Amino acid sequence: MKGHAMRLSLIPCALSLFLAISCGGGGGGGSDRAAPNDSSGSVPTDPNGLPVTSPNANGSAAEASPGENAGESSPGASALATLPIVYLTEELAATREVFKDFGELTIDPALINEEGQNKSTILKIPDANLPWSAYWYPKREDQLFNGNSSPMFKLDAYLGKFGIDKLAQAWEQSNYSPSAAEWEGLCDAWAVASVLTKEPKQKIRVLGVDFTPSDLKAIAIKYFEGYPNKIYGRRYQGSASTDGQIQDLRPEAFHKIVEEVIGKQQKPIVIDEDPGPEIWSKPIFRMSFSYTRDPDYSNALLVKAFPWMIRQRASVSDEPTTINKDLAAPQYEYRLFYEPGTNPLKIIGGEWLGPSINFHPDMVFVPSATTNVKQANTGVQKNNEEVRKLLVKVGMLSE
Repeated sequence: MKGHAMRLSLIPCALSLFLAISCGGGGGGGSDRAAPNDSSGSVPTDPNGLPVTSPNANGSAAEASPGENAGESSPGASALATLPIVYLTEELAATREVFKDFGELTIDPALINEEGQNKSTILKIPDANLPWSAYWYPKREDQLFNGNSSPMFKLDAYLGKFGIDKLAQAWEQSNYSPSAAEWEGLCDAWAVASVLTKEPKQKIRVLGVDFTPSDLKAIAIKYFEGYPNKIYGRRYQGSASTDGQIQDLRPEAFHKIVEEVIGKQQKPIVIDEDPGPEIWSKPIFRMSFSYTRDPDYSNALLVKAFPWMIRQRASVSDEPTTINKDLAAPQYEYRLFYEPGTNPLKIIGGEWLGPSINFHPDMVFVPSATTNVKQANTGVQKNNEEVRKLLVKVGMLSE
């Protein structure tokens, strides 16, 4: 989280600009930490228009014609709104990509809490598809390969039954890096594996090799390492080219992804929960939204969003995942601007507020296919089909 205040201070003039923003219909691992204002235990019981004016990296405004995206509908002059926010070029591109894939974001006015009301909108996946928790295997530690009870030793032993060279354990040992950064590890691969496979809960013997639940989770994590996710948002790299993009991924884009994937498709998503240069991945399986009218702007809503995420574990464990033990439930706050006179309300811009400025999703990953051929570990990659068959045999994947 270091450097966020500095990055904001680099563009004070841009943040104070009031730009006329038009909108169009389309266009296209680390250890767990407590989130600011973490609301575990107080989550509600049960919750495109696009800007076409953006600042360049140097803070100047760059005009984009309303019809530059082929096939998108563009409102006329009545759709223009004066908003106290600007979009950097890459923020705008990331937002457009979301709306190109999922359509514009609209909000039903009936969902807004008027005085004295306390309504919420809840989106969630089926309970049977809950992502599972596991250790995230830091790059500087050796649990994956150290000893004949390690997951990679057992994987090699299993593959050896087919006359396959034993390479997985050796690869992990040769790529072990005790000087790696504390946050480097397999939390991204864990998060993807946890949403694409079923949780193993019992010890099982396959071809004479005994696998514990944590062994099988580790093998699934290594199988999905390098998985080609569909990624929305731009990763902050701690470089001049991205300074000032602390608002990416913009809240209206994140909100739309949640609506479509968790709400309509009934599937989890994976987020990088830190907008800084480090990557801290977690799967989200439930979201609650609460809307109120913004007292400062006649065409804006204030949104409180309560994601339910599964947290990674601090050590290797065979215990099954439970909400009581493995839930992470922070709170996000943001403002959504809408085009006056629309019903449902057509969202034309957004910004993160309060603690959420420095703590919100940087990127969203949307896993889909349950196969992978781009594993980093050559012992897994060369034999990825046999590894996948193992995951099928133990019930983590379907044929």
